[in-house]
Amino acid sequence: IDNAFSVDQTINAQLGIGRAPTSIMDIIKNGNCIVNIGARGTGNLPQILSTFGRGTIATPTIVADEDVLLRIDGRGYDGASFQMAAYMTFAVNGTPGAGDMPGKINFYTSPDGSATPLLRVMIQETGNLWLNDGVNIGLNSTIGTKIGTATSQKIGLWNTTPIAQPAHI
Repeated sequence: IDNAFSVDQTINAQLGIGRAPTSIMDIIKNGNCIVNIGARGTGNLPQILSTFGRGTIATPTIVADEDVLLRIDGRGYDGASFQMAAYMTFAVNGTPGAGDMPGKINFYTSPDGSATPLLRVMIQETGNLWLNDGVNIGLNSTIGTKIGTATSQKIGLWNTTPIAQPAHI
């Protein structure tokens, strides 16, 4: 959809843009599709379902490693315009196949004095937690936890039997 419109009334029906609706509101487009959701006050949390496939609406094809399936942005008004504070992505992290969709969640935040988010935290398809704070912190229940690089490790935590720490996770 390339034209803006607004609805200023309560609708007790389904809305489909780009196809017949399958839920309260479906907005689907071949190409980029940006949805702006705003809320004020308190209440129940909404559920967001995102589906992504390569190809077209009529003929979807399999996604690939690193394809972003959903991105959620958080922007704040700086007095002149809305600026990016943080965002998170849900992405494919590996080779997908029938009944197999390895995923990861990335968290990005903007440092003070900037509106350009940087990757700060990743939860990998293995469940490993990756923290990017400049000191190479890796948390992993299989190989142990390390803070620092292989040559300058600062802290190492293991189960009962110490193991050599890898250079990276």
